[in-house]
Amino acid sequence: MFIPTTQLTTASGLWDGDLRRGSDKTITSSTTLEDDGVLQFTVVADTVYYFELLLAYVEIAGSGTPDIKYAFAVSTGSFDSTAYRNTRGLGGTSAAQNLSTNDMTSAVGAGTNAEQRMILSQGWFGVTAPALVTVQWAQNTLSGNGVTVLAGSVLRWKAMS
Repeated sequence: MFIPTTQLTTASGLWDGDLRRGSDKTITSSTTLEDDGVLQFTVVADTVYYFELLLAYVEIAGSGTPDIKYAFAVSTGSFDSTAYRNTRGLGGTSAAQNLSTNDMTSAVGAGTNAEQRMILSQGWFGVTAPALVTVQWAQNTLSGNGVTVLAGSVLRWKAMS
């Protein structure tokens, strides 16, 4: 079930949560996914959650290959089999990327240049046990230049059942 974001605006107070990075965070010389530490929230089992992730990022010097990868992680249990996310990479001079998957935990790489870019990911999921859901990210291609997720990146969610 797709729910237009216009029905879930924060202005009308329909989001259950809306988290924003208050400062930039950079990962250098590492392709190992790391917990964001800000973009995370607690969920309960047997509930379907709709989410939006807007992840703004920049790599100082583009390498011609995907600059960032991201995934979601749960602290206990697992995502249920109905989980779904659609990812679209925006910005820069590269063509937009579309990816739809039922796998919340596999890393998705995006970006091919040094310009500021943004990932928009929307979808829904349930979990098998109460858990902390965390956005994870890292460099997709090892580089000493680092990749920075920018302040203002946002994760919002709504419990649907």
